[in-house]
Amino acid sequence: MSPYHFELHHLRAFMVVAEHLHFRKAAALLHITQPGLSRTIKALEDSLGVELFDRSTRQVSLTKAGEFFLAEVEKVFLHLDKGIMMV
Repeated sequence: MSPYHFELHHLRAFMVVAEHLHFRKAAALLHITQPGLSRTIKALEDSLGVELFDRSTRQVSLTKAGEFFLAEVEKVFLHLDKGIMMV
């Protein structure tokens, strides 16, 4: 059993924030509130034990860990999409 406690929706939320680098815009695209999205990302970061984003009042950017994790998460979703299409 994995020591990490997150679900696919955490990864999808991470990908959308990483793509747009804007929590409010990502929340709107995901049809959730911005505070809810912030909690989702915080839960993912807590589970991984790293910060994925550098946040300031005006800017969001990926940390080095976030950049690495994004590349891996994109692979996960590509494999998942491929598997779904093959079923």
